[in-house]
Amino acid sequence: MATATAPALVGETCDLVAPAAEAGVALTIVPHGTWDAALSQFDDASYDQTAAFASAKRGSERVVACQVHQRGALIGGAVATRFSLPGLRTGLYYVKFGPVWRRTGEAESWTTYTHLVRALRREFCDRRGSLLTIVPRPNPEFASREAEILEAEGFNRDLYAPDPNRYLVDLKGPLDAVAGFSQKWRYNLKRARKAGLKVVEHDVHEAYATFAELHRVMVERKRFHSDDAVEAVPQLADALPRALAPKIYLAYEGDRAVAGAVIGTHGDMASYLYGASSEGGAARNAGYLLQWHIIERLREGEARWYDLGGEALDPGLRQFKRGLVGRQGEIFATPGEFSCWTSPVARMVGVATYAARSARLAMRSLPGRGK
Repeated sequence: MATATAPALVGETCDLVAPAAEAGVALTIVPHGTWDAALSQFDDASYDQTAAFASAKRGSERVVACQVHQRGALIGGAVATRFSLPGLRTGLYYVKFGPVWRRTGEAESWTTYTHLVRALRREFCDRRGSLLTIVPRPNPEFASREAEILEAEGFNRDLYAPDPNRYLVDLKGPLDAVAGFSQKWRYNLKRARKAGLKVVEHDVHEAYATFAELHRVMVERKRFHSDDAVEAVPQLADALPRALAPKIYLAYEGDRAVAGAVIGTHGDMASYLYGASSEGGAARNAGYLLQWHIIERLREGEARWYDLGGEALDPGLRQFKRGLVGRQGEIFATPGEFSCWTSPVARMVGVATYAARSARLAMRSLPGRGK
């Protein structure tokens, strides 16, 4: 059983006890802003791997940002969020859609990914005596191989994952293939166009208040549970590098906004972060025109995939996204969650934490409980 030692402090470097092939690899705990500033150097950046976004969702005191260097060169890193049970020093660290390891302009190296995984395991399992869970980024080109390496490195795969399917639009295929929506999707898009709606891309600060009000009214109208950290969107725009800063798209009927979306672009992906619509916007199929405009805009950039997110246990949302991914898109089944531990207590904390999560999700799926 590993003995838990004091966590590394910000700026403290943990030299890794490693085979000769890994000589020169070191993990450093860094300030949140330092990590976020470096993320734009990587093609596999994601919003869940920004300290700003993770802090908005869980609280900054629970978020740890790590950089990993090899012989002084930055090769990647991760944001890990801590979960714990009352009265226990050990906990669970959750790395969602990380670690980040594919530097822009450089050939992918699976050896680099392996270095990152081992560095995280030593920091969170060996050094802190905690359970570490890693969830590969939902990228069809890399996730399967990442999963294989995690299993080879001693991580246990849990095939159950909450909301496992991700809906990915292929932005670089021929436009007629990207637009290969279902017949019903095409019909609703045509209706939205006939309604005379228009879509405008906005800077976050000029459109945030409008979007936030749309979101608030939608949640009240549908009476569902929402974990959306919409109130943090302006802070994200200020805290993240310009290349990662979100944008707001609004669909208008005349001068009145009837639907909106917050979109982030990061490396080779763009993400649908939050959405909202008024009752009138839903009746006029504003979401269809909104998404079509967003896809057209994203195709002008560098991102390969547009990640629409999951299903959130919502059949209507599932149908909408299934119709949108197009003939060349993918409904990507994530490979699961991968956990590693060296302490029985850490394993117990992980089992208890994930059991509580499953119970919460089950309650939300009951009739009248919303999403």
